[in-house]
Amino acid sequence: MGSGAGVLGIDGSEQRAVEMEKIFHPGIIIVLFPVICSFMGVIFLTTLPWLIGAYNYLRGMSSPIDQVILALLGSDLSRLVVLASCILGAMIGLYLSRFVTTKLDVLKKEGEADLSVGLYIVLFLWWVFPQCPVNTIALLEMITYGSPTSHFLSDLGFFMMAGYFLAYSIPVLSKYFRLVLYTSSIDSQIILVGLPSGSGFKRLSQNWTLKVVHEGPDP
Repeated sequence: MGSGAGVLGIDGSEQRAVEMEKIFHPGIIIVLFPVICSFMGVIFLTTLPWLIGAYNYLRGMSSPIDQVILALLGSDLSRLVVLASCILGAMIGLYLSRFVTTKLDVLKKEGEADLSVGLYIVLFLWWVFPQCPVNTIALLEMITYGSPTSHFLSDLGFFMMAGYFLAYSIPVLSKYFRLVLYTSSIDSQIILVGLPSGSGFKRLSQNWTLKVVHEGPDP
């Protein structure tokens, strides 16, 4: 009887672990998009020397929008507005990165961290946010002029994306890789698991947990 009770006790304590299922490696959602977007951000910033060094920014551009901007702001101020958009994008990126880095801190401290609905949105859709104004601007130009023509609006959108991508990606990637090195040093790994609930999208969007699990020999 004592032995049977012991088995039942173990089964009860491990019931949640049995029900939990490994979904996929967390690096797919935490690392993949930031790596891709960081590369894109660096590419966008390769035009920064031209923007700073342009003697008369927007002078001679054929776009009516650029001519209006040049008349209102002048060459230097319009250039500063573009640089300010990069800083604004970076501030938004840093803000969103805190959703992920905070969870990674909790994961390191407590061994697991539940993912909220808000964090799902950040993990899967953060890279889409800065594309909305860029695509909207391009669409309006297409409707008005037949094709995107404004260098100012293009620079405004892409520099904002560059700042946003890099300011989000660098803290998240740095924090995650440091955590991977830490878990490796203690013979553990990070996994993403989910408690089955519902079906289809509902199954994928509920009860996700990041966990640090021991993978070495038992002590």
